[in-house]
Amino acid sequence: MRAEASTAARKGAFIAVAVALFCIQLDFFALNLAIPGIAAELGVTVSAAQWTLSAYMLAIGCFFIIGGRVGDVFGRRGTLLAGTTLFTAGTVGCALAPGLGPLVVARIAQGVGAAFVFPVAVSVITNTFPEESRAKALGGVFGVANIGTAIGPFVGGGFTEGPGWRWIFWLMAPLSLLSLLTALAYVPDSRDAAAPRELDVLGCALIVGALAALTLTVERADAWGWSSARVFLAPALLVALSGPLGARLGRHMRPTTVMALAGIGAGTGMYALTQVSAWWLYVPVFAWCGLGLGLGWTYASVATQQLVAPARAGEASGVLLTFLVTGGAIALAGTAAGISAITPQRSPEEAYDVILRLGGVAVLATALLVLAVRRRVAAQGRTR
Repeated sequence: MRAEASTAARKGAFIAVAVALFCIQLDFFALNLAIPGIAAELGVTVSAAQWTLSAYMLAIGCFFIIGGRVGDVFGRRGTLLAGTTLFTAGTVGCALAPGLGPLVVARIAQGVGAAFVFPVAVSVITNTFPEESRAKALGGVFGVANIGTAIGPFVGGGFTEGPGWRWIFWLMAPLSLLSLLTALAYVPDSRDAAAPRELDVLGCALIVGALAALTLTVERADAWGWSSARVFLAPALLVALSGPLGARLGRHMRPTTVMALAGIGAGTGMYALTQVSAWWLYVPVFAWCGLGLGLGWTYASVATQQLVAPARAGEASGVLLTFLVTGGAIALAGTAAGISAITPQRSPEEAYDVILRLGGVAVLATALLVLAVRRRVAAQGRTR
């Protein structure tokens, strides 16, 4: 069920969704650099402080699918408001937390709220904007969100070294409240009219349990002794441009072609990073790599929303995000284990280069395979 959205509703929905996703991206990428400061202030070990990240990832990874489906079944407006409210409350709780326990609980609240916001936010845009401007709107939303990704490390490091890590959350609290009030005023409701107004509770429980076990394992693998390596991989440069760029490319190329180009950019960038040493050359190569990775992340959502029925947009977004986040966590754990296995024979720098080269070749090979398959499918008369 979709109501015809006015121009004001579309603008309001765009602002509400873009600001909410900006806060979610900023939240995660800023806190990575705040862990030592949190540990020092709260009087705990760095390993214990890592639970502020693990708890968030555990919560967000487990509830992506459920959040998207709840929005489709019971209404996306209400689900977006509930998720934003929970995220905002968790943000304030993090800023005020007197110890590690309350901070972890508040981070779980943030994670669950974000898991409801992210897939529903994408489906809100899908169901608010007409088909001819939908991809552009999604690209703009992810462009704003990716700014949070790009500046997150600078915000986290700057606040931790300056007024303190709690100001990361005090920065996000009014922004989250702005998103909530804008959504309350402008976001229209929509839902899957064909779906019964009930959820598969047992199925939801099984999803949460399975994903919780998997996410907990890969997120805490390092602390539990699988490896002692710490990974730095946050290609922020140019990533904010990937949203609008993906939308623009999507108007002239097939989705598979855009995704393949993203893989080619990321793969060649990862491999090239191991071949340069001068900072003036490293920066543009790093930017190229970040653009490819950001474009792949962004356009995965844009392309998915172009292919599924708007009534099931939230469910589709939730499934995609669960796959991306869980797959990324597994890849990160595998990377750490690989570096740990290599370092007895090689220096850490050489180990990082080996992993980057292998990853770059794998991504590049996959992208070329996608192009080959798409060409064969097109030759058989199919559109995708």
